[in-house]
Amino acid sequence: MSLRDWSSNSEEFMKMVPDTCKENKIKVLGLEWDIKKDTLQLKPNLQEEAVTKRGILKTIASIYDPCGYAAPHTLSAKLFLQGLWKAGVSWDSPLSSELTEEWNIIRQNLEVIGKVSVDRCYMKTPTEANYQLHCFTDASLQAYAASVFLVCGSKKSFIMGKSRLIPTKDQDNLKIPRLELLGVLIGCRLMKFVLKFLQQKIVRQVLWTDSQIVIEWCKSNKLLPPFVARRVEEIKTNKDLEIRYLPSSLNPADVGTRPLRAEEDKEKWLNGPQFITEDPQKWPTTSGSEPTSSLLTGEGLGFQEDIEMVDKEDPVVNVNPMKTEEIITPNETTWDHF
Repeated sequence: MSLRDWSSNSEEFMKMVPDTCKENKIKVLGLEWDIKKDTLQLKPNLQEEAVTKRGILKTIASIYDPCGYAAPHTLSAKLFLQGLWKAGVSWDSPLSSELTEEWNIIRQNLEVIGKVSVDRCYMKTPTEANYQLHCFTDASLQAYAASVFLVCGSKKSFIMGKSRLIPTKDQDNLKIPRLELLGVLIGCRLMKFVLKFLQQKIVRQVLWTDSQIVIEWCKSNKLLPPFVARRVEEIKTNKDLEIRYLPSSLNPADVGTRPLRAEEDKEKWLNGPQFITEDPQKWPTTSGSEPTSSLLTGEGLGFQEDIEMVDKEDPVVNVNPMKTEEIITPNETTWDHF
């Protein structure tokens, strides 16, 4: 039996393989592996589908991106599909000429996903053994996102990212601070998922957000609203997690919450900010005005002094001081998935 189609990133090994048996690009776990460049690429199968809600959903579902390399690219398509749900469009009804033209532009932009590539190895030549994990989170009125980077000395590498749409039934009810909290929550879960499979020893975990209110929630010892308290409690289960502030202009997760605006946004999502490879003394710190007392009051951080303080060892509770049963916000379990 003649064995063929050999592939390896070892040049010495490939020299022993006949040219007729070499494969420069192969599929690995649904991704395309370029042997010469040692990079992974997405291979979307964007076939021509009918311009209906069913056809659009089929196109979006055909994009296999488990690590979120192209999350910002697919956001526009998901928002477009969500708009069809809002408009009450049926599954197989032809779209109007205006919607069809808009979708054709979005679909054309999806073809760029095939050019997105990342290095197969996180760290090919690490300079030291002190690995750090940095997670960036952000939210808008349309979506919330998180991205995780591995840092070692002067090198950094994108590991994984997630972007989630805001459900239509909650878009009018949830305020930006609570949406930012949801972004921090999926960022915390994403870091736990990554830590489960990384073989490197992580010496520092940092989660970055541009919401000072969320940071104050995580520091607060006061009784918080049930929606906030449950999520802050889960975030605090990671005792090694350090939550820090950074300006929105430096936040790569911002790209995953809005449709792509410029070419540099694509690089920002995968490359992350440069400061995470620098000395911690040069990292961004909280600047500008602190959250106003009126805003904190509206979001559950400005209670009167006569509100009972929570015990320091258990800074967050989910029960009403006047009752013993647990308070669950309606439809709260909607946000408890990864």
